[in-house]
Amino acid sequence: YGELANKYIPGPVWNAMIDMSDRQPLVNLRAINNTMRWFKKSKTVWNPGTHVTNAASNVTMSMLHDISFGTMRDAAKLLAKYEVSPKSLTSAELQLVLAFRDSGAMLADYSSAEVKEALYKAHADNLRGGEDVSVARSVAGWLGVEKAKAEWIKQQAAKVGKGAGRIDDLTSQLYAAEDNVFRLAAFLKTAGTLQARAGLKAPTNEMLQEAGQFARKAFGDYDIDSKAVKVARQTVMPFISWFYAMAPVIGRIAVYQPWKMANVLGAYML
Repeated sequence: YGELANKYIPGPVWNAMIDMSDRQPLVNLRAINNTMRWFKKSKTVWNPGTHVTNAASNVTMSMLHDISFGTMRDAAKLLAKYEVSPKSLTSAELQLVLAFRDSGAMLADYSSAEVKEALYKAHADNLRGGEDVSVARSVAGWLGVEKAKAEWIKQQAAKVGKGAGRIDDLTSQLYAAEDNVFRLAAFLKTAGTLQARAGLKAPTNEMLQEAGQFARKAFGDYDIDSKAVKVARQTVMPFISWFYAMAPVIGRIAVYQPWKMANVLGAYML
């Protein structure tokens, strides 16, 4: 295996390499895998209740990571420009988006221009205010974004009537696009913080890589090689990936910055 050829390596490292390269499904039967995929969709992108909890989790993680309204607006606008009219990006903007993509923090790309425009408009209309806004105001603003997206999906459903495939496509893409906006916002915030700390005019490649690693982990790194997780999510615990990826993130915040948890939960109660 390249530089490791003819060398001894620790057993756990070898096992991790085998798990990383093994992407075969546990049960390699198309009918079963298709059934599992439709089951997961029925519990996620097609389920209004899951959209509510997804909204709450995105709101919570954004506030726990101190991502401001301004940064979220910038991220939504930057991602929309990159997807809809990449030629309108400045060289600095293009460098940021490409660094974000190359860092591995970006989820699967999406193609619908309608989704991109709706997503940016939802953020632009609801995330108004500066860096210093109250927790309650922040929660209201974030939930306003989610409400706007839900209303847009409802409008699209009314237009297409029985076009179930069309709605499936739009809701699935919106789900992925939303995660990418939050991840890009985390990337921009981290890169800016590292740049300011070093007193530089532009972030270095190392800073951009570090920002990408943070963004990937902050909102869930689902590139999981664990054999046990892979088996569980294909059988009795199909949604274990989220818990496996997010438990360490939330746990660290709960231990080291518990006041953030208290502030967000208090705002939800209000």
